[in-house]
Amino acid sequence: MARKTLRARRFFSLIFPFFFITSVYAEQTPVSAKTVTVEAKNETFAPQHPDQYQSWKATSEQSAREDALAEDPRLVILWAGYPFSRDYNKPRGHAYAVTDVRETLRTGAP
Repeated sequence: MARKTLRARRFFSLIFPFFFITSVYAEQTPVSAKTVTVEAKNETFAPQHPDQYQSWKATSEQSAREDALAEDPRLVILWAGYPFSRDYNKPRGHAYAVTDVRETLRTGAP
């Protein structure tokens, strides 16, 4: 019985400081972390680069997403186990590139 008590004391004496130290460090989080919102001002580039701006602007004409998996259900089986089997849309214009990447189910965070 004394050996079990001694082992228990050793175990808790090794584990307790770990929890104490991690709780102290967990409390020291920076409070001044601010979220910065970046606004896209694509129109500011129109005077310097009119051809590129018009080309980019033309890519925003297609706003609806087309689900490639609904069109061809065999792709779900073909890509089983890969993130493409959960969400695969047909490509849209470059104006929607960031939105499409941010809202995909492949990353698990829509």
